[in-house]
Amino acid sequence: MKENVIAIIPARGGSKGLRRKNIRLLNNKPLLAYSIEPALAARLVDRVIVCTEDEEIARIARDCGAETPFMRDPELAADDIGCNAVMVWTVRKLFDIGYLTDPMDITVYLQPTDLFKQAAWIDECIRTLRADPRASSAFLGCIEQKNYWEAAPRGGFRPMGGRAHPGHDNRQVKPQLYREDTGMGAAIRAYVWTELKDRLGPRPILLPKAYEFFDIHAADDLFLAEQYLKFQAQQE
Repeated sequence: MKENVIAIIPARGGSKGLRRKNIRLLNNKPLLAYSIEPALAARLVDRVIVCTEDEEIARIARDCGAETPFMRDPELAADDIGCNAVMVWTVRKLFDIGYLTDPMDITVYLQPTDLFKQAAWIDECIRTLRADPRASSAFLGCIEQKNYWEAAPRGGFRPMGGRAHPGHDNRQVKPQLYREDTGMGAAIRAYVWTELKDRLGPRPILLPKAYEFFDIHAADDLFLAEQYLKFQAQQE
């Protein structure tokens, strides 16, 4: 039986770094639209909902084509509340109102501040998860070719990726790392949230992609995203 597929975009009203960032205009569109539009365009998504405690954000979300079947509890919009807690609460509410009906149903997690996601990537995550009933999630991992270091157990630092001196190799032969970008695209079984209170679950599938990534948390992030859109328009 076909699973229900619900795209969920959490968007609270409060923001300390960039006030009201989820509805700030970028190229004359609210930031929220850059997640709603690809979710609506994805062929495998049944519904697109925005979870917010803010009436203005809810109105803008509906204007962009999303649903707001309930308002988020204000306690879940505080600065110290993580997205996992919000998603657990939201998925349970979706079961309560009948949008989700089975633990194997699929949720699509999208962050409104992560730009610029594509409908095809969302569909690929869903299709990949559907193809493997044992999998708990399928998410985007951005291919990285930089050198990353981590704290060593006995002090000091060590390179990640299993190489003693990774910086001396050409990027074509470096071992690849993958940055987890669930906010750009992730299909997750409903039980992962409700039963495990987790994000990816025990059997995730990583889908490697190479893309430009903009995470909007400050005014300069928004400025760089605007310049990128202008550059892209010039190339067309």
